[in-house]
Amino acid sequence: MERMAMGGEINEDVIRAVCTNFHGSMEDIVVHHDSQTAVVFSPFKEYHRAAILERRSGKTGSFAVSAFHPPKPGKPVRYSGFINFCADIVEALTLKVFLERIRVMVEENKVYGSAITPAQVAGAMGRKRDLMQFVQSYERANRISYRPDRPEFF
Repeated sequence: MERMAMGGEINEDVIRAVCTNFHGSMEDIVVHHDSQTAVVFSPFKEYHRAAILERRSGKTGSFAVSAFHPPKPGKPVRYSGFINFCADIVEALTLKVFLERIRVMVEENKVYGSAITPAQVAGAMGRKRDLMQFVQSYERANRISYRPDRPEFF
């Protein structure tokens, strides 16, 4: 998709072109695209880096996170572990937005009649707590750098 978009926006036309390459005729295929987050991973000799782009509420924000390999020869940072770490970050930020939306609904007394259940809210809170433990454990186990700053998870 990135190659077909040539650095531009990944929109429905790009997705259709990619799907056509895989599936042939597009007559039976419905494409729905709603992009909120993009992550670009770059492995380097000294570290792994991920650039994370978020689109929320009509605003675009971005940050980068890097995990540096230990200076002594030994076990470098595993690429798969770094990808999982970044996935945890993205999921935690998504849950932050969801829980913030719930907080606003409660403040505005609009939570009644909503399709969101107390069990979903409790599940989101528990999952976010678990994710934050994963993120903090990874940060303690590795030398991590955020640019410009560590995202606000709370």
